[in-house]
Amino acid sequence: MPSNDPFYLTHHPEQWELVELDKNKPEFLPQFGKLIEMAGVNGVEAVRGGTDSVMARAALRERNVTVLPLEMGYLTRFPTKSGGWYYTLKWNTPKQIAGRVISKMDTKAWNTFRKELISTGIIDPIDPDLVDIMVHDLEREKDRLVPQQHIPERRADMDAISKKIKDMRAALAKSKRKSVVGAKG
Repeated sequence: MPSNDPFYLTHHPEQWELVELDKNKPEFLPQFGKLIEMAGVNGVEAVRGGTDSVMARAALRERNVTVLPLEMGYLTRFPTKSGGWYYTLKWNTPKQIAGRVISKMDTKAWNTFRKELISTGIIDPIDPDLVDIMVHDLEREKDRLVPQQHIPERRADMDAISKKIKDMRAALAKSKRKSVVGAKG
């Protein structure tokens, strides 16, 4: 793999994914962007001996983006054949097979990390109003399929959307129960 630059994980309050962690127990977990430590990209500056992303991180925080510190230990690196390092999440393991490099993600550990970010208060739980917007968008998508519901594939799409809406509401109810319990405890 070619070398790359280290990066910070960033989370905007609108970045969420619905994940089924246990059978029939959907939860909202944060999705992440990256702030790459590369001079000239996204406000990262070149300084003697490397890069400085202090101002870039501050600008993101002003826009209500959470920047996870590298000290949290979510990055790992591997040496490359061409020199330098390949940086990736510590739950990602590159593996060479027949001259190709593939990455295997430990999804369970990754999801546990994301859940802990919420339970420890580093990332706020999903806003219920955001879930309402997501459900509304899905309902509109389902409504557009109604004229084609006689087509088996469209009917399956409508059923999948209905299930996702049901799962979103269940996940929201679960997160509300946790926040009420946490507030009392």
